[in-house]
Amino acid sequence: MAFFFVFVGSALHLGTWTTNGVVVPNLLMGALWGRIFKHLVADYLFGPETAKMAKYSFLGAVAQIAGVTQYSIAFGIMMSESVGVINFALPVFVIIFCTRYVSTLFSSGIYEVIACVKGYSILVDSAPPLCVDLTAKDIMSTRVVALPTSMTAGNVRSVLENYPHLEFPVMDIGEILDTASGEPVGVAKGIILKKQLVSLLQEERKESIVLHLESEKKMLEGRDLPQDSIIDIARYMNPQPYFVHQDLPLNRLHTQFECLNLHTLLVVNESYQLWRGPLGAGGLGQRLMIGAGDYREVPIASPLRTPQKSTKWATPTNQYLKIEKEME
Repeated sequence: MAFFFVFVGSALHLGTWTTNGVVVPNLLMGALWGRIFKHLVADYLFGPETAKMAKYSFLGAVAQIAGVTQYSIAFGIMMSESVGVINFALPVFVIIFCTRYVSTLFSSGIYEVIACVKGYSILVDSAPPLCVDLTAKDIMSTRVVALPTSMTAGNVRSVLENYPHLEFPVMDIGEILDTASGEPVGVAKGIILKKQLVSLLQEERKESIVLHLESEKKMLEGRDLPQDSIIDIARYMNPQPYFVHQDLPLNRLHTQFECLNLHTLLVVNESYQLWRGPLGAGGLGQRLMIGAGDYREVPIASPLRTPQKSTKWATPTNQYLKIEKEME
């Protein structure tokens, strides 16, 4: 009964605003399983004097945590250091790896399950084996929200209020003209974070930590910076972001996201033009999770537009979005 109420209660309350935790309840349940194993199995097979009750309780707690959360090496080192005996690390790691292997046969860790229930995008451990023919241009977002190298404060505020993106590519009008429309094609110059744009709108240029979307909106209200002030975005952007070619295979993309811990990759052609748009880790995770057949149905960005004027999707050959003209 104690196992049922504690385990089910901790699983149901995970992800809510209550401070119930996962580690401490599972440590208690694991210690209980260790005591039960000592009384029912160890005493019957090896005798009551084989080992102390505390050792079985400790190993039971390790097995419970490793099975529920699927922690591995870091958790094993932490539990080994808590004992203070280096010789006790071997059974700890054996139990962790065995329990983790068995638990992966049935389900993922509890944190990954809760993330999937909440709708968060999770990047899988490896790229699907049947997607060798997919490239970056097949799965990237085709609706780009790009910023010019300089904008007014009012336009920057409108972008931050209308689009919840964490990063925005910065583009400049290049000398190459589109053969179809004759308009200049935007060339990718860098990338700028949303928190950087928020700090640029502040009069005193103080750094702040944004925790929730509501607090971000409050930070954009009541600023003394004039609406027509020109902000030089090129001065604060990252001029050396990670670019990938449009023909890069999907497995290489997955490796870069996983090893470099990236959030966004800019997909460009040979002339450093945004061929169709950026590729985000969240969108890549969604596409890899749902399979290769539905990857076009998961957009991760939308074009910058205003409802008063005609809205046209950005074409693959002309990605520069004229923000200054559309937001006037």
